[in-house]
Amino acid sequence: MRKTLAGFVLSCLSSVTLAQSEFVEIAPITRELAKDIALQSEVIDNQLRQNIHRYQQSLSLQQLTSSTNNQSLSKKVSAANLSLSERKGIATYEDNLLQIRLADKSMLADWEAGDDWLVAYVPDGNEQNWSTIEAFDKDGNVHYLDPNEMPNMPVFVIDINSKKDLQAGLKVLNQEIAKAGLKFNKKDLPQYSSAANNQRMRETAKLTEIRLNNDHEPWVLGSSEIYAIVSGINPSKKEAVLNVVDMPYLDEDKKTYYPNQIMLMWGQYRFGAANIMLYEHDDNYNYKELSKQLIGAVSKIVSAAGQPEIGLLIGIGQAIVEAMPDRWFSNEDDYVDSFYTLERARSYSGYYGASGNAQITLVPYTLPK
Repeated sequence: MRKTLAGFVLSCLSSVTLAQSEFVEIAPITRELAKDIALQSEVIDNQLRQNIHRYQQSLSLQQLTSSTNNQSLSKKVSAANLSLSERKGIATYEDNLLQIRLADKSMLADWEAGDDWLVAYVPDGNEQNWSTIEAFDKDGNVHYLDPNEMPNMPVFVIDINSKKDLQAGLKVLNQEIAKAGLKFNKKDLPQYSSAANNQRMRETAKLTEIRLNNDHEPWVLGSSEIYAIVSGINPSKKEAVLNVVDMPYLDEDKKTYYPNQIMLMWGQYRFGAANIMLYEHDDNYNYKELSKQLIGAVSKIVSAAGQPEIGLLIGIGQAIVEAMPDRWFSNEDDYVDSFYTLERARSYSGYYGASGNAQITLVPYTLPK
C-alpha cells in the first residue's frame, strides 16, 4: 500500500516544476557586511556593549549602523534590508531583517571582559557540506573557523533575524493559501444544525508537550525556528485544508516544552482527522514561491484522487513532504517529522512522529462557550 501511494504521489508531482526564484542568496550580502562591520569594530564597540548583554544577544544591524557617523554603511544596510525583504516576498510585512548576533551566549563573559572579537556570516549551501566558517577581524583579515567546534574567542554573526523572517513568511503563506481557497471557511461546514456545528468548532487538539531530538546545527546558525504545516480534507468540498503554524517557543533540542498550544480545530477537517508536519526554518527562500509549490502539489494530489476518503490524508501529507525537498533551501529548511492521521477525541501521550525526531503529547480540549 505504501509503495502504491508513494508512486501515486510522485507521479502526481512529477510535473510540478521547481522554480529557481524561490532561492534567495543571502551569503554574498552578509559576507560583505560582515567585513564592513569588522573594519568598523572600534567605532561600534561601545554601541554593541550598551545593547548586548545576558538578556539580549542580538541587535538590528540598521540600529547599530545608524548610530555611527558612517552614512554610507548605514545606507548600504538599509538597501540590503529592502532588497532581501522584496526578494523573499515579505516586504509588505517586514523590511528590517538584518541583525548582528553573538554566536553563542557562552562567549558573553569573554566579550564583556574585553577580548578581541570576530565578525562572521552564515554561508549558503547545505550545512552538512560546510568545511569552514569565514570570519573577519578588525583589520579585515579572514579567519577560517570549524563549523562544528565552538570558537575560543567571541564571534558576532551577521545574518537575518529568523524570528522576524518566519513570522512575516507565515503571514504570506497563510495569505496565499487563503487566496487559493485552501483555508477553512465556516461556509465549508456541513449542513448540520447550528448547535452541532458550534460544538464541532469548539473541539480542538491541544499540544501540551513537545520534544525534539534532531536539532543539532553548526554554532554559527544559532537557535532554530520551528513551524508546523497542518493539513486535512475540507469537511464539505473535495479540497485540502492547509494551515501554517508558528511554534516560536521551540528553539532547542533535547528539551521538553509545555506550550498548551491549540494545533487543530476539528470542525475544519473531514473525518475528524488531520496531519501535522514539522519543519525547521533556515532563512533562504521566497515565501510566495514556497506557497505556489505547496498549493500546487497539494491541489494536484487531491484533484487526481476520486471521492475523498480518509486514506487521502496520507497522500496530502506525502505531497507536502515531496513539494518541499531539501534542495530548495540553501542551508536546508529541514524536515523534522510528520504526524499522520491524528484523530479527533483521541489522546496521544509521548507519541513519536514517523521519523522518530519529535515526540508530542496531544490531548482533546473543548473551548469554553
